[in-house]
Amino acid sequence: MSIAIVPLFERIVIPAVVLGVFFSWLVPIAVPILQFFCDSFAFLAQLPTTITFGKPPLLFIVFWLIIQFLLEYSKHARWLLGILICSYVIAAALIRLPFTAEVVYFDIGQGDCTLIREPFNQSVTLVDTGGKVNFQHEQWRERRVKTTGETIVANYLLSKGISHVDNLFLTHQDTDHVGNFASLSKVIDVHRILVPQGMEQLASFRKRLRVSNNTLQQVQGISTKVTSRIGMFHLLHPFASGTGKNEDSIALSFSLQRIKFIISGDLDKQGEVEVAQRNPKLRADVLKTGHHGSKTATASVYVSQLQPQLAIISAGVNNRYGHPNAATLATLAKQHIPFLNTANAGMIKLMPQEKGFIIQTFNENRKVK
Repeated sequence: MSIAIVPLFERIVIPAVVLGVFFSWLVPIAVPILQFFCDSFAFLAQLPTTITFGKPPLLFIVFWLIIQFLLEYSKHARWLLGILICSYVIAAALIRLPFTAEVVYFDIGQGDCTLIREPFNQSVTLVDTGGKVNFQHEQWRERRVKTTGETIVANYLLSKGISHVDNLFLTHQDTDHVGNFASLSKVIDVHRILVPQGMEQLASFRKRLRVSNNTLQQVQGISTKVTSRIGMFHLLHPFASGTGKNEDSIALSFSLQRIKFIISGDLDKQGEVEVAQRNPKLRADVLKTGHHGSKTATASVYVSQLQPQLAIISAGVNNRYGHPNAATLATLAKQHIPFLNTANAGMIKLMPQEKGFIIQTFNENRKVK
């Protein structure tokens, strides 16, 4: 846009300003010209023309800087401009159409937020958004600060060229799972919101919805009585309508490149055992432990049936609840299941392969177990 606009300023806008300043009798001609450009830019600014490009690799950035430098001095400007445009398209395609799937467990503090992205962005799903409990203060002490949904989740999505989410599962009503929903929705378009059946009726949820960029028509209450599958996801829980409490948490299983995953919000042990009983063939290669590794979840019989190769725990550094609990770690150790904790590893990215998965962690300053 800068390349296109500069000639207009050089040949029309700046001359019109100069003529209007030095030749007052030309003002009636110059002013309408400037007003036309102002109105045109204002109109263009209102169009939905923002393109979420994503974060280019460093190699592309260096290449673009070299090409733009050569554009200033080379006689082959058209060829260089063509190369520049082609490289933009290639970079955008590499960023926005990844060949591999990924599951990202965000380092969101004491909370939960998981991204599931299929190859070529066929579908983009978030499970929970994280969030921080805010205490009531006097009005003069309140201030607007960006949430981790904006600074961590949205920034990561935008860096991958993702400007919308196809499905947002809000597993239950706790703030550490849904608190960032409203602020995130103002940066990233959310097409569909799925909540445990009954939660869509809660006043607390509708209050969050009113300050978001979504409407009640985009919200769907789900339970195994209503449906067993949503796209690539197999719904394991809740079994019936509830009020969005821990025991009503959504539990999902899904597969990417034959790697099986399970996520279950803050579902308690009783719910886990019932899920196992109703699905005797249920297995998981990667288990997201319930309730941030609390002793109220990750039942031994449940883990024994799933036989996971890896457990993921999402917990805050030095959190007040002591998560993960020693009892949960003992359950995993007894069954020889390694685990990663976002409190130590930072953000955890799993990229499923035909024979296993690649793990990346993103906090070099924390010790990874």
